[in-house]
Amino acid sequence: MTNALSAALPLTIAAINNWTGTATLACSTGLPLGYTCAFSPASVSGSGTTVLTIRRTSALSTAFFLVPFTWLAFRKRRRTLACVFLLSAALLSFSACGTSAAATQSTVTLQATSGNVVHSAQVILEIK
Repeated sequence: MTNALSAALPLTIAAINNWTGTATLACSTGLPLGYTCAFSPASVSGSGTTVLTIRRTSALSTAFFLVPFTWLAFRKRRRTLACVFLLSAALLSFSACGTSAAATQSTVTLQATSGNVVHSAQVILEIK
């Protein structure tokens, strides 16, 4: 995955021993902070195909945690401290935008669940 906001990976689900049940698909572990995953369709009956989409959340959405702290700016005695805190936090939340850091890898575990039966597979997510 490069600096794009999302990447899609088509997957083929193969039934074992002609199984015809429905498996629900999910990412169970390994996604880096700020990334989400979704399957389309989210479940497959027997054998079939699905598309795994991994999305990077917007850096802007990570800055919304600052909104509750804006009340500090309206208190006269703490205005300077509040401004420094809010600006520092905003800079930290936007620091990853557009950087060309070295590639990082994460091992993401995918799960197919049907009742009490769970099968898993791992994929390597490389972020450049």
